[in-house]
Amino acid sequence: MRKPCGTFLVVGNLQCIKMDNSQKYLIIGAGPGGISAGIALKKHNIAFDILDKGTQIGGIWDINRPDTPMYESAHFISSKTQSGFLDFPMPEHFPDYPSHELILEYIQAYAKKHDMEQYCEFGKAVTWATPTEDKKTWEVTFDNKEKRIYKGIIIAIGRQNYPNIPTYQGNFTGETIHSKNYHSMDIFKGKRVLVVGAGNSACDIACDAARVAKKAFISWRRGYYLIPKYLFGRPVDVTGDDLSFIPTWIERKMAKIMMRLFVGKMESFGLPKPDHEPLSSHPIVNSALLEHLGHGDIFYRPDIQYFEGKKVFFKDGSSEEIDLILYGTGYKDIYPFIDPAALQLTPNGIPDLHLNIIAKNIDNLFIINLIELDSGGYNVLAQQGNLIASVLRHREMSHSAVYNELMQKKILPLDLRGDATYIDSPRHYIYVKAKLYKKHLKDLIKRLE
Repeated sequence: MRKPCGTFLVVGNLQCIKMDNSQKYLIIGAGPGGISAGIALKKHNIAFDILDKGTQIGGIWDINRPDTPMYESAHFISSKTQSGFLDFPMPEHFPDYPSHELILEYIQAYAKKHDMEQYCEFGKAVTWATPTEDKKTWEVTFDNKEKRIYKGIIIAIGRQNYPNIPTYQGNFTGETIHSKNYHSMDIFKGKRVLVVGAGNSACDIACDAARVAKKAFISWRRGYYLIPKYLFGRPVDVTGDDLSFIPTWIERKMAKIMMRLFVGKMESFGLPKPDHEPLSSHPIVNSALLEHLGHGDIFYRPDIQYFEGKKVFFKDGSSEEIDLILYGTGYKDIYPFIDPAALQLTPNGIPDLHLNIIAKNIDNLFIINLIELDSGGYNVLAQQGNLIASVLRHREMSHSAVYNELMQKKILPLDLRGDATYIDSPRHYIYVKAKLYKKHLKDLIKRLE
């Protein structure tokens, strides 16, 4: 007797037979990146499956999925005006900075508009993927030991999967947690809390700690600028977009003046003086943390030196008794389920990709969202999906002349930052200037039409 086993068959007591999907591409992840890729492939009549280990479309924005880094107080960092998909603006009734519930609703509405759910398979994870011997297809293994053959792979799992946790001398005997596993401020109640990190999530979570902890601290290795969410009564990224036509050096001088006028010196709030110009690091958009610092609800501490039990010693010689450390220290850009031989790395250990999208040493592997941007990202994800679909369409045409030019890097831009420079830190290794990056993608897609 035969019965279905996903897209496999079971014969008697035998295990599932390897399924030949070699005329399809596999998109891993049903979040905004994966849905964008699926919509683009559908438009070009390219067959695909979308696989996700969650239970519904939305990726990390589904706060109920076990592996989400989402937390109850999370809101979008960029505004609704700058953050929507190309063909699907966020609704007018959304607030300027939507909550995670609204973003999930929005992603699912976008997927529904394009009838994406029919392509999705949930509750299954890829554990290993390797090119077949001729490198024309991929053998993909799932967590239930099933195997399938696909024509190519598009990774769209986002960048918040594998926590980066720093190490220090000594042994800390209190509680530790990474922001990936943080969901509610309840864990801070009655405790002395130290939040380590200066990213947007770390600063948001530090505000949660400031509200309910017995005492709260935030530790940074260096000084940063905290950019207010509003400027002239409008979301700050809307004002920034209006000024995006000006040269970077003028933009940064204006940003410095604006910060001085509307925020003041970071040192006035007990924070270290930044060692870089505004906009030369990823923007921390947060109006609340400065208020909490000013109210004495949270206190700044420098980088950690070492631990002794629950006592944390800092590099300025100070120390604090801490019950719980939350590491908001980012993530590693790794893909352990992909055969390393198929994914060439830069000296910094990051996948080396054309335009931060296309694998360089194999022509049927792509990654969505391996970028850092100075603006909202969903319109960029949609453009990345469009580029992948255009590339695949040319690949289907027996490697057209334009496709061959692309693979030989003859029409690829060498610089995705223009005249912008950024501080030397891991998160900036893949930083691009959003306006320039989007223009390069648009021009290349047009060339591939």
